[in-house]
This record gives sequence, structure tokens and C-alpha cells, in this order.
Amino acid sequence: MSGPAVTFIIPTHNNKDVIGRCLESIRNQTAGDWECVVIDDASTDGTPEFVAENMPWVRVIRQRESCGPSLNRNVAAAQSHARYLAFLDSDVELHSEWLARMVEVLEREPQAGIGGCKLLLAARPSTVNAFGGAIGRLGITWNAHEWEDAATVTRREYALWASSAAMLMRRPLFEQLGGFDNTYFYGCEDTDIGWRANLSGASVVCIPEAIAWHRTSETIVRRADAMAFHAYKNAIRCIIKNYGALRLPVKLTVYFAYSVTDVLLRGNKKAKVRAWWWNLVSLRDTLRLRARIQKSRMVSDAQLRALFSSRLFPPVRLKDRRRYSGLEAASAPERKPNA
Repeated sequence: MSGPAVTFIIPTHNNKDVIGRCLESIRNQTAGDWECVVIDDASTDGTPEFVAENMPWVRVIRQRESCGPSLNRNVAAAQSHARYLAFLDSDVELHSEWLARMVEVLEREPQAGIGGCKLLLAARPSTVNAFGGAIGRLGITWNAHEWEDAATVTRREYALWASSAAMLMRRPLFEQLGGFDNTYFYGCEDTDIGWRANLSGASVVCIPEAIAWHRTSETIVRRADAMAFHAYKNAIRCIIKNYGALRLPVKLTVYFAYSVTDVLLRGNKKAKVRAWWWNLVSLRDTLRLRARIQKSRMVSDAQLRALFSSRLFPPVRLKDRRRYSGLEAASAPERKPNA
């Protein structure tokens, strides 16, 4: 097969101040058979110009209007001929051995279709940001092992999904699954594609030796309504698409009951109601995708039961997670290539 072994794909929007660190961490990888693509989501701060001028080894794709990370990843992936696709957020930095460790494990485990890493908080590097992902009994998704001591997360695990902030995926599997769901715009796209990968018979393996640091941003605070809309919208669509016929009615009813209670007791009410309305309007398209997923699935819901959490809610509250989302990137320590 022609082309490099790995294509790094980094969607970005107005991240000129941090993307340089991400790209330098890619250039410092000890595994060298790769190419790098930045797909710019209509930035207005000069991000694509900055990358083109300072990182000529990076291919830049410019979008004229904002499409969101999911569609942008699909656009860049469609131009790749590599065996693996490495998806990164532009506020992530990689340990120099990240790619080598990820490829090593996926090469040894043919059934592993997606590799997740030990993603740490850059502003608090002894703390885990994500090591795989979970879905609870109410249909709520969260990062597995979030806020745990990084020193205690040492064993390889299999998960329902892995964070697309820093993950590796086999390109043939990506194409087989049809890539990310373009309608998600932001959030839950990694949950959805990981779930679909598991349904297809591939596994999602989380690799503790592969380490990355995540410089979380203020976006989640500034755009609370938009985040709530997409979180609800995408979770509902994900449930409808991926649960089998026996569990879907129960799980959808449970999520509806939870969401009604959440709307009554908490904020962002209009955004959450709008998310249900979006799913009602888009139901025909969702059912079309569901039919394709269910027809090709190789694994039953019962076989995946161990990958779902028995908890009702995430062990770390969203309010607590947001405490660190507002930290400026400059507050995080500098990362050396072999740190």
C-alpha cells in the first residue's frame, strides 16, 4: 500500500496559541512513518496561516465555514491512504513514544480496531483526563478513570469507546463504519464510533504506555447552551442507532425520563428541549443509519454488557470537571519530548 503508515488528523478552530505545541509533539515522535494534516474549521485568528508559515511539513486544509470536528475529520480521512488514522485535538501534546506504543499494540492485536491512550490533564499532569470511555445505566457518557491518579492507571483495558482527543484507528475499519457521524458537530462522536466498532467485532483497547497531555479550554464554559444542545442531541441519536431491538425501547425511555427531570431541575432548558426536537425531525435519517448498523453488527448487546458502567452518573460531576476547563494553556508546564 502506498503512502505513510499513519496520518495524523488535527481539526482546529481559532487555536493559534496552542496548536504549535501539538504539532511539535508530533514531529518529535520516535516512530517516523507518518504524515500530518491540519484541517482548519474557518478560523479567524490566523491559525492556518500560522501553521503554513511555521510548519511547512504539515498539510493544511481550509474550510470556508465552520463544520465541526466530526465532519472535518471525515474530510481529512477521505484523503488518506495510510494504514492508521491518528485523531488529535489541537490542544493535545503527545509523549515522544505515543505513536510507537499505539502502533505496537494494534499490530500485535488484529482484533483491536481503535487504540486509546492515557490522556492526562496538562494543567494537572498527575491526574487522568481520560483512559477509555463509559456509558452509564441512564445513557450518560463520560471519560473513564477521569480525575484518578495517573500512577494507578497502569493496566491495559478494553472499553466501549476512547477519546478522540488522542486516538489511533485502523483506516479500513474507519471506512467500513462510515467514519464519524457528520451531524454530531461536537461531542459524543467518539462514543458513537467506538460503540459501532465494538458492534462490528473490533475492540477498543486503552494503552497506558501511550501518554498524552490535554490542555482543556474555556470553550465548555463560554458555550454552555451549545454544549448542552449537542450533548443531548448526540446522545439520543447514539442510543437510537446502536442499541439492539430488545434494549432500545427501555434505554430510550430511561434516557427520556432522566432528561425530563434534568430539564426541570437544571439549566439550559431550551437547548435540551431543542435537542429532542432535532432528533424528532431527523428520525428518518437516524433510523436509516440504525438499519445499516443493526444489519451488519456481529456482537450482541449482551456480549458488550461488561463494557457498560453499572453507575447511574459519572463518578466526577460536570461542575467539578469544569473547574479545570477554564485554566489558561500558559498555566500548564512545558512538555519536553521525553517528559
